[in-house]
Amino acid sequence: MTGWRFVGAGLLALLFGSGCGEASTIEPLTAPPAMQAKSPVVFQGEKVHANSVINVLYDWDVGENGPVVYASRPMGPARWPEHNHENSVDFIYVVVYPIGTTVTGLMCYDTPMETCPDHGPDVAAGAMQINPAVYGGGVLGHDHMSPQRAAHAYAVFMLFTNAAAANTHITTRAQIHAAIASGDAFLVPVPDLSFHNAPVDGRVYELATPWICPAYTFCEP
Repeated sequence: MTGWRFVGAGLLALLFGSGCGEASTIEPLTAPPAMQAKSPVVFQGEKVHANSVINVLYDWDVGENGPVVYASRPMGPARWPEHNHENSVDFIYVVVYPIGTTVTGLMCYDTPMETCPDHGPDVAAGAMQINPAVYGGGVLGHDHMSPQRAAHAYAVFMLFTNAAAANTHITTRAQIHAAIASGDAFLVPVPDLSFHNAPVDGRVYELATPWICPAYTFCEP
């Protein structure tokens, strides 16, 4: 399929090996303005409520112009895969931005602090390994995109092919298709990065506790 690249065993070993959650040698940045400023929707990364992790996703049909999707999944001793990817009939776009992008207001930041620690370090490591020309200097963070329904889903990374393209904030499926058609992006399905994506009320997210770790690092909540 045009615009898709499939990961090999070496990358999967990097993503899910024992070292993917260790501290990186990349120097953390100072806090982006979007993490300090007030906005209509202030994303606070992953949050923990009871025994669940709550994430925020764009509805891929309306993007930043419509309401966001709040999704819950259970916490457990094994982070990935949460479910057998053969049962994952849907997918979630994970749009990854390199350090140096002018885009602000991301859902998950990897630096100056890791605000989505149960998957952010894996996403950052994957992007840096797959496309070092754009992401070799580090990953700033990423956004998620999903349809409005519950499903067992797997991740599909959207990676930029050049630094200039990464200055465009991509929040809809139509924008992804356009970026691929213009040669500014490509997709990387990661079927082993699969999980349960159950929509919940946004009030659950607001009441939940932020899960924050050192940059590029997993830590217990």
